[in-house]
Amino acid sequence: MRVKNKNIFLIAIIALLFLAACGPSLAERKRMADANHKLGLKYYSEGNIQLAYVEFQKAIETYSEDRDSYYAHYNLGLVYMNKNDLQKALAEFEAAISVQPNFEPAYFQMGQVYDRMGKRREAIINYLEAIKINPGLIDAHYYLGLAYYKEGSKKLAIGEFKKVIEAAPESEFAASSKRYLNILK
Repeated sequence: MRVKNKNIFLIAIIALLFLAACGPSLAERKRMADANHKLGLKYYSEGNIQLAYVEFQKAIETYSEDRDSYYAHYNLGLVYMNKNDLQKALAEFEAAISVQPNFEPAYFQMGQVYDRMGKRREAIINYLEAIKINPGLIDAHYYLGLAYYKEGSKKLAIGEFKKVIEAAPESEFAASSKRYLNILK
């Protein structure tokens, strides 16, 4: 009987060691990724871009195939934009969209990146996609109006600026839209 108990005890110890060697559970990995992501957001808000970059990278690696990785990709894209590494920013926004196809902030930021690159058609396409997902996105209407204005599409620019003024009459975007409408008359 004593030998049998000893064998059971040894089997239990071996099983525990095996389980411990398997690494953190999925729930633990998610908590770790969430913590890295939140720390990255804190660093980013404080202007510590390098530490934010490190934490977002850790979050993405830890999230792995998790559906929540889209937000870490998005924020890493913002870090790359801040560093003026526009190609990498685009890649991260595209990664966010591949995980979460209706994540309109990524489309909006892709519009911003393409605008900065001077690729107005691509910017317009992404602003339109952001607006399709969220028609009330004032920033996207404003920047779409600007892109149309720069492209020489006067009627389309006027339409977007009017939407901004109608939706958010007291905003800075509305004030700027009014100035553009005066120029376009």
